[in-house]
Amino acid sequence: MEGFLETMRRWVEKVKDIPLLGAMAEDLVTLVELLTDYRRGIYKNLPRGVLIAAVIGLGYALCPIDLILDIIPFAGYLDDAAILFLLLDFFIARDILRYRRWKTELQGRGLLALRENQSAEIRQQIGKSCLAAAFLTEHKQIRLLLCDPGETKVPLRCRSVLTDIAAEQLNALGVDTWEEIGSFYTDLFRDPRIPWSKLGPRPFMPEYDPQAKTDDFVII
Repeated sequence: MEGFLETMRRWVEKVKDIPLLGAMAEDLVTLVELLTDYRRGIYKNLPRGVLIAAVIGLGYALCPIDLILDIIPFAGYLDDAAILFLLLDFFIARDILRYRRWKTELQGRGLLALRENQSAEIRQQIGKSCLAAAFLTEHKQIRLLLCDPGETKVPLRCRSVLTDIAAEQLNALGVDTWEEIGSFYTDLFRDPRIPWSKLGPRPFMPEYDPQAKTDDFVII
């Protein structure tokens, strides 16, 4: 089954720019993800009849013996497109929609749990100090600038601590672009349990060069 689904992934990638089939590429990708999660026991809300229809439909698309040979430009994919259209629009449309809702909810719960875990780790790193600022570095690490709790004079005297971002967990939850990672940690650093300096919370920034001159911080 895993080999079949991997072959289907490659086939979808190959035909995504072909008219008719390309228009169904997003649903086909979702269908392959649905079957993959079902195969692994992660997703179980799939009727047996729908499963059989999906496997038959995808199997026909992959079958080298077609009613219309795939080597014929454009026309060779008409029969594949017709079968897949019937599959996606009549047999499995509701199941794809249900799976997408389930995956969105699962992703949301996963991100909340990861944010809680990351917040706890960062608070542990801060310890008895206070957070003056936090920056996402170009090496996909977070630079924490920590100061003493009683520090109020600007520029703040800070020490720099590096911590890795949860890259693998974020990628698994669909958070992989620079902007999405920044947004995740922006929300995280709004956690009221994080002990900020007496100057108050500062916006999470995309990057910081500790060698650059600044009126806000002195790195010791």
